[in-house]
Amino acid sequence: MPDMSRPWRYCPQRQAFWKSEAMIIAADAGRSSGKSATAISKFALRTCQHVPMCQHPVYAYCLPTYAQAERNVWLRLQNEYNEAGLKIRVNSSALRIEFALRQHPVTVYVMGMDKPHRLEGEHYCGIAVDEMSDIRPGTIERSVLPALNAFHGWLMMLGVPKRKGCGALLWRDICIGDLGREMSRSMGAFATFEHFHWSAEEIYTPEEMAAQKAMMSKKDYSEQMLANWETSAGLAYHAFDRNDNVYSGDRYDPHRPLLVCSDFNVSPMSWCIAQGNQDCITVIDEISMRDTNTQETLDELWRRWGHHKSGFEFYGDAASKQRHTNAALTDYIIISRDRRFADRSGRVRVFYPKSNPAIFDRIASVNAFLRNAQGKIRLMINSKCKELIADLDGISFRENSNEIDKSDPDRTHMSDALGYLIHYKYPLNIENNGNRTITALKW
Repeated sequence: MPDMSRPWRYCPQRQAFWKSEAMIIAADAGRSSGKSATAISKFALRTCQHVPMCQHPVYAYCLPTYAQAERNVWLRLQNEYNEAGLKIRVNSSALRIEFALRQHPVTVYVMGMDKPHRLEGEHYCGIAVDEMSDIRPGTIERSVLPALNAFHGWLMMLGVPKRKGCGALLWRDICIGDLGREMSRSMGAFATFEHFHWSAEEIYTPEEMAAQKAMMSKKDYSEQMLANWETSAGLAYHAFDRNDNVYSGDRYDPHRPLLVCSDFNVSPMSWCIAQGNQDCITVIDEISMRDTNTQETLDELWRRWGHHKSGFEFYGDAASKQRHTNAALTDYIIISRDRRFADRSGRVRVFYPKSNPAIFDRIASVNAFLRNAQGKIRLMINSKCKELIADLDGISFRENSNEIDKSDPDRTHMSDALGYLIHYKYPLNIENNGNRTITALKW
């Protein structure tokens, strides 16, 4: 059956998680630290154990959405059974695996918890729930635990500690509060609860961790890689410091293109103008106009920067692809048709994503440029950019939510514009070195 012969560094807590036979197991660990790889292998092993008084054991491995379940677990779980020499029958449309064990049929489902009712109608001998911070509140109590009652099934939960996520507070209470033990007590005196915790530093080499520090803010690194439970309260752009990220004077470089990043809001229309490379982004100007449109903002941009001879690049949000101006032309078409900003080939360089990044991912990207976990500052802002500075200095999350507080209609637009540029031009790129998933900056 599956074993721990994997190309990972030895980690005591990860090894203990693998060996645990507790009825309820919780494991919060750093990103890409072998958490899911170990859990999938452990899940496969436990589904091959004999269940007394059950002629047809049924199991489920669950993730927050169907797409995640299919992408992250479905094929990997099949590989575990194939490597164990089991003859399996696969139903891809239902994400169901069947095999025989001691002449008894065994059924394993891979499920998305975006529709928790998928668990209904079966009595399960074991369930694994991955990415717990993103599992909807009420799913564990109302759908998962009742499905395990008939055969006193086991429950394995795992995930990264997160400040934000619909299930983040529940997951926190399970791991560092009393909820995990309360859950085990509710399942009977025979039920046991064990909690395991390890960071990515225990898995990766110092060189690999240094690469992570270069791309994350200190707080994000602490949460995502060290698996620390950071507080969810406070400012969104927690890495911003006026003393370190704001400059006075002129840093305009006539030999570099102007990066124009836009948030297409009617009032205020918010554009910021930057220059940069892989080492640093310098915001040199901003345009904030009320009761205006894209063409008028382009006219203002040309009035200020029409003398620039090294080209323009336009970045922005994806939402404007669906929003039309009064002239019945999208903002993108208006920009691409303005020949004042064309390069030598006659083309206006317009870069917009097919879909917007998640808000929390975009903010994390900006924080990493404000100051990463190594202490390096790669984002500087001219002191005359009052709107952008006000955003970075004051925007916060709503309490116990991953939603930005937008109670002030003037806030968030300029920082959103900058975030679209950083997330598009300097994305995180997931690469696989053959053994482990390594995250690196893609320039």
